[in-house]
Amino acid sequence: MEQVKEYFAFISYKEDDYDMAKWLQHKLEHYHLPSFIRKDNPALPSRIKPIFEYKSEMAGGYLKPAIEKALAESKYLIVICSPNAPKSKWVADEVQKFIDAGKTDYIIPFVISGEAYSNNPEKECFPEPLKKLKEPLRGISINELGRDAAAIKVVAQMFDVKFDMLWQRYEREQRKKLYQIIAGIASLAILAIIIAWWMHNKNVTLEYSNRKVLENQGRFVAKQMESVIDDGDLYTAFLVGTELLTQEAWPYVPQIEIALRRAYDSICSVGLHPVSVLKYSMSKPYGIGRPSIVSFSTDSKHIQIAYEWELEGTEMPICVYSSITGELQKEKLVDYVCEDSMNNIGYEKCISIEKNGEEFWSPDKSFMLKVFDNRCVLYKKNSTPNYIKYPVYWGDDLEKNSISRDSKYAIFGDSIFHFLSGKSMRHLGTHYVGQHAVFSPNDKYIVISSWNDNIIAVEDFQTKKILSKIGISKNALTPIFNKDDNLYVPVWEDSFYVYKIPSLEIIDKGVADSEKEEYSIDIQGKNINLLLNRKIIQTLKNILPEGYIQEEYVSFEMLDNNRKILITYIYECMLWDLEKNELLTKWYFGNNRYTGIKYNNDKSQLLAYNGFEMTIYDTSSGLILFDKRPSEECLSYDGFAGTFSRDERYVIHGIDNHGDMSCDNSWESMVYIYEFLTIDDLIKNCRKYIGNRKLTQKEKIEFYLEDGKRVDH
Repeated sequence: MEQVKEYFAFISYKEDDYDMAKWLQHKLEHYHLPSFIRKDNPALPSRIKPIFEYKSEMAGGYLKPAIEKALAESKYLIVICSPNAPKSKWVADEVQKFIDAGKTDYIIPFVISGEAYSNNPEKECFPEPLKKLKEPLRGISINELGRDAAAIKVVAQMFDVKFDMLWQRYEREQRKKLYQIIAGIASLAILAIIIAWWMHNKNVTLEYSNRKVLENQGRFVAKQMESVIDDGDLYTAFLVGTELLTQEAWPYVPQIEIALRRAYDSICSVGLHPVSVLKYSMSKPYGIGRPSIVSFSTDSKHIQIAYEWELEGTEMPICVYSSITGELQKEKLVDYVCEDSMNNIGYEKCISIEKNGEEFWSPDKSFMLKVFDNRCVLYKKNSTPNYIKYPVYWGDDLEKNSISRDSKYAIFGDSIFHFLSGKSMRHLGTHYVGQHAVFSPNDKYIVISSWNDNIIAVEDFQTKKILSKIGISKNALTPIFNKDDNLYVPVWEDSFYVYKIPSLEIIDKGVADSEKEEYSIDIQGKNINLLLNRKIIQTLKNILPEGYIQEEYVSFEMLDNNRKILITYIYECMLWDLEKNELLTKWYFGNNRYTGIKYNNDKSQLLAYNGFEMTIYDTSSGLILFDKRPSEECLSYDGFAGTFSRDERYVIHGIDNHGDMSCDNSWESMVYIYEFLTIDDLIKNCRKYIGNRKLTQKEKIEFYLEDGKRVDH
């Protein structure tokens, strides 16, 4: 009976071939022995293990006892053969030990590179003891069979089994494993999809929650901004507002934009704009406290400020700043602050700072210093008005296309004006009763329509010539242009005509919208007929209970790809989600009814106006972004008009005084033009006053904006 060995095999190799030796050991030890081999020898395990491998390159000059014992207890010797093997004394010794033990038939050369019995020493892969054997050994070459097949052939030789039998079985198992892997991947993919779907929903919920927290935080910060604006500290309001509106991590919060617009508008309405927050650079071992004494130079070009140390009994710092730039010019320490220590020659009398928010004006009244507990803000007087006004006669309404694309010209009534100066440029070539006139989209033509004379005419803006003129059978309303830049003219009784410009060739005509139908709302016993899309009529029946609207005037505007509808009454607005059939927000216009409304291009803003005031609302929240009331005392309740300019940089408000000569000489009407900056332009203009300055860590803490801090209100 054959003696059972401790190891199935001993792998002999030079250290340079360690990776291949380790791979072969793993491959053999994880190979499942076929049942027919184990049937003949029940003592065999299911796997070929253990396999002994050991780094043969040793520092000593002899084989260690552990190596000798492993060789003696191994049935097979697998020699990793490459051009490195003949160079190893230890591989040769291990092979010779096996030969001397009479186990030559149990040596398996595993050729990974080179050639056996080669005449070229550089290619020879057999160690010297193998080459000296009387009967040459045939190695198993991975270059001939491939790595996996070579390993299977080692198993076949160890157990005296036909290679083809084992290889076919191995390939079947590999295919089975492949199918299992594919099935596993498919299962994992399905699981991944489920997990991804779950994670997406969770992330959406988390993002929504985080967004709500940040929106609450933003509303809180907006209140803080309003507080510093009330104190006159526009500089800090600019810093906070621009930083929050430009950070991607913060959601858009309308209240922050509103506060920033108020701060920017204060520059004109108050007549001041911030220059700088005054700083100091001296070392502060005790910490500088609040400013205590201030004085301006007699030429108004410099400011002196004495500060208190937080620790009493120490020298006090005095700083000199430029009134023009706010830059620190010099600083010094004194034992006691008085007029002499302030070096008051050439300066106004020193004034003690008594309270927070106190204001100090330069001798020429061009600069103002506002002092707070922890900062001093320098302002410069600004004489720029916050609006433009001039007398005109505008006709029955104002439209976006009444203003040219570049906002250089405007058509009011039968005249063309320089938009921002009010200077009359010329009269139109025609004049009709009830006339509407607008620019074409490219500003090349002027289109004139009359609801009274039933005339449509096209005038060349540059040559002033009437290019075409036609009569229509019904009253023409204000002309507009469709997406193809063709002229769309709605006429009385919900019909329309589409014309090619400038020839006025009819392209189309018909009912205003064949997809719409008349819908009647009963309001306090009166029927209001509306032309609405059929798909939303049923929803509106649920939204608008009988008698809910208190006035006759009502309008509807579809928003967000027809997913929302904004319902506007004389006194209030409601924004409804049509998909969820729920009220999103509701707001009131105030005590004065607005019987005129206009939208900006993306309908994110609503301009509501009457003869007394004009207000711009954010349509998603109902918050007021912009609110103006002309200063004239004698205004009209019914005579009014308003619109955005085409580039949306300006808003126009027209007031009709109905010929009251005491109000404005012989003119019947007055147009007010206000700059209404986009949010990007607003931020850009605010940064003109603060430069690239960012909030300091102290300022972030003051406004609860320090990283990781959130306030839920």
